[in-house]
Amino acid sequence: AVADPATTVATKVATKVATKEEIFKALPKASFAEKAALFNQIASGEIASGEIKNGLAILQAAYDGNLFYIKKGGQVVFGEKAGSNLAVTDVTTGESLGEVKKRKVKKITINNSLRRDLTMLIAGYKLRSKEPEDRLQAARDMLAVPSAELLPMLDKAIQSETEGAVRDLLQIARAATVLSDEASEKECSISLT
Repeated sequence: AVADPATTVATKVATKVATKEEIFKALPKASFAEKAALFNQIASGEIASGEIKNGLAILQAAYDGNLFYIKKGGQVVFGEKAGSNLAVTDVTTGESLGEVKKRKVKKITINNSLRRDLTMLIAGYKLRSKEPEDRLQAARDMLAVPSAELLPMLDKAIQSETEGAVRDLLQIARAATVLSDEASEKECSISLT
């Protein structure tokens, strides 16, 4: 069997520090594992050609199901329902591309594992924001959905946080996460006995 050239390109891009052009060219045909690596690059800012200024919006759009690509050409776009059409915007420039028929675009799909990854990437992105309100919202989000996977990120954020109100809420989110994880472990051990 011959490897699909598009998937081969996606794998190469996902395993190295890529340019934003390479990321957006690879994203439409990437496997879920490759998408995870590509979204990680977007979230971390570790790209070869500067930064992706709207990384949070891209991650959020993928999570919300509003990230698409135009079938002809593969251009990655944000999409919003506009009657029977989709209003599309270029993800790299923010330029409105007008409305297109829904059959002209394809959604960049995610699975549950990738949805969990995106949740963590979005929270991490917000925690690195220069705006205290963004960091406060990230702490609220983490408090609402405690996950043991977020503990290292919470610990790092607590250590570096300079705003008292944000640090306090991060500590509460951490405590809720620890308690939630301990409760889950206890339930598992009770059901096993």
